Amino acid sequence: MIRFRQTRAIVFVCLLAVVGAVFALRGWPSLRHATGGPSAAFSERSGEPALQPLEIRPDRSTVEPLLMQTKEAITSRAAVGLGRELAPSAADLADASTELFRAAIFPDFDRFEAFRLARGFKRPMPATEQERTSFGAGIADMFLSPFSLDRMDVRILVREGVELAQPDEGFVSRMTTTISPSYPGPQDAIKQKATVAEVRVPVQRRCLKTGENLNVVVGFRFVWDSRSRRWFPQSIVQYLTKNGAVTTLPL
Repeated sequence: MIRFRQTRAIVFVCLLAVVGAVFALRGWPSLRHATGGPSAAFSERSGEPALQPLEIRPDRSTVEPLLMQTKEAITSRAAVGLGRELAPSAADLADASTELFRAAIFPDFDRFEAFRLARGFKRPMPATEQERTSFGAGIADMFLSPFSLDRMDVRILVREGVELAQPDEGFVSRMTTTISPSYPGPQDAIKQKATVAEVRVPVQRRCLKTGENLNVVVGFRFVWDSRSRRWFPQSIVQYLTKNGAVTTLPL
């Protein structure tokens, strides 16, 4: 009788283990898909940047609603990524970063100029007609380029003057565009104990050397101005998955 009870107990435990394993395997993909943060833009294999196809392919008829979706996605992720204190500023960060992204994939000089001036951009001289007509020509490869919202993320790089450690994500190079003195707000985040956030969007670009398409993660960096309670553009960093070069983006 005792042996029979022991046998039933062992069988019951084994069944529980099998059922648990089945549910774990079924739940694993959804758990990985829901994972946020910087690693969301990359594959788990060898820590290398993900090269899977970018799921959004805009055209002239869909780009506007897709940019609205981009803004909404950035707002929701910024509300989490910025932390409790800065969560109320998520909409302002989303508005600014979406306008910079728009200027890259669907350039409109008048709209971009209005955005920059509204953010306090200091122009050394009025825009010339040549500047107006050539706007976007240098980044023609990014016009209506495929991009990803599933792997887009928002992270803090510097919090109140303290640099936060970031994971090694396997990028081979990066290109940085910085004209921060053209915008108001803290100019030295470390010394001025300011906070810097980065909105990162995986997007397709063309390598200047080889002409091949590259999956690049574009990081739009902003510094928080506690006095005006606004985010001001600081720089744009393009993280490259292969050695090569791409053109700078408008800032």
